[in-house]
Amino acid sequence: MALYFLMILSAGGMIWANGKYKKDSAAWGRPLAGMCGILTLSFALVKIVSVFTASEKQQEMIADRELTYAHSTMQYLGSYIATNHPGARILLIKKPVSAALQARQEIMMRGLKKGLDGKSLILAKKTPGEPLTPGAPIEIESVYTAEWFNGVVKSHAECNLILSLVGLPWDLDKLEIWGMEPEQRPKLVTAFGSVSALKLAIKGDFITAAVTYNRTYRNNVNVPVPADVTEAFNARYVLINKENVDQIDQENPGTFKKIADPEDDE
Repeated sequence: MALYFLMILSAGGMIWANGKYKKDSAAWGRPLAGMCGILTLSFALVKIVSVFTASEKQQEMIADRELTYAHSTMQYLGSYIATNHPGARILLIKKPVSAALQARQEIMMRGLKKGLDGKSLILAKKTPGEPLTPGAPIEIESVYTAEWFNGVVKSHAECNLILSLVGLPWDLDKLEIWGMEPEQRPKLVTAFGSVSALKLAIKGDFITAAVTYNRTYRNNVNVPVPADVTEAFNARYVLINKENVDQIDQENPGTFKKIADPEDDE
């Protein structure tokens, strides 16, 4: 507000001094008008710089906030796996990201490892489309397919839990994991992908847990990230398993596609 007042004051002084020079031939009018003009321009530049500086600070604050949420989310997920599947040998499927997002993914990995706390181990990490070509656009649908997923699972038979941070492939009906015997089938935890077609798979325990976005979340950059990991996770995400899948469906219409449940026909 002070800068706006000074800009108006100096601009008014410039007009007044210029008027005195023209009407009354006051010798001091022109230099005073020039000085007031310089002051007006200076105040305007200061205002512009302050706006850009504030914008940069806000962007940094938003970025830091997102990284904190990312770390807390993965720490919660790691803790969930360690608690419910101690000793799990994990095949981790990561999302292919550009160089600009590598730092965020590294922070997510640190959060995951902190949550696992050595109680479950990541034995293998795979990324659809690897090796990635620097600078090339990443089209996840073209590289993350059921064929790729099936091949990775087969080549890492030593892993008994699959953690996918890319959701499931678009042609998920072709996943061979659905046809495996329960004692041979690895546990499947999926995060950050669509769950709309997964209700029956979750209910039948083919999918151990699925993380999806909390539909009630409203982003407010002025609200700090909760210090408690569980609270931070619950603010943005929902973890769905066979115990709460029906409740989630009832309380959050639209989470799942409306499909016929075979149990309803019995």
